[in-house]
Amino acid sequence: MTGKDFAKNIAVLGSLCGITSQYRDNFGRRHRTSQATYRDLLSAMGVPWEDPEGLDREIARRRLGPWGAMLSPVQLIKAAHCLAGAISCTGSSTAPQEPKRRRAISWSRASGSSQGTPMAVSRSR
Repeated sequence: MTGKDFAKNIAVLGSLCGITSQYRDNFGRRHRTSQATYRDLLSAMGVPWEDPEGLDREIARRRLGPWGAMLSPVQLIKAAHCLAGAISCTGSSTAPQEPKRRRAISWSRASGSSQGTPMAVSRSR
């Protein structure tokens, strides 16, 4: 990858991370975001940009967005005469020291009804 392509990819990654390509100063003059600013902000955000192959992987991963993530584990349990289910969702916390939060939802079908109704929603830490 040439230096020009590398600089362009850093700008693309910066854009995917929410860094604007230009800004206006206090006097209303427009300025382009410099490569040094992109690199400093990406480093401060903990986004890997130093390695050209890693830069390409990070761009591809960020372009996928949430569509590239796996779903949380889900389990459905079917009994002989009724439908009973449980969904378990685990979401990671933004703070690394906090444990993962867990939410469990269960439901069952009322006799004679074709639709399931929620029975309990519990949230545990």
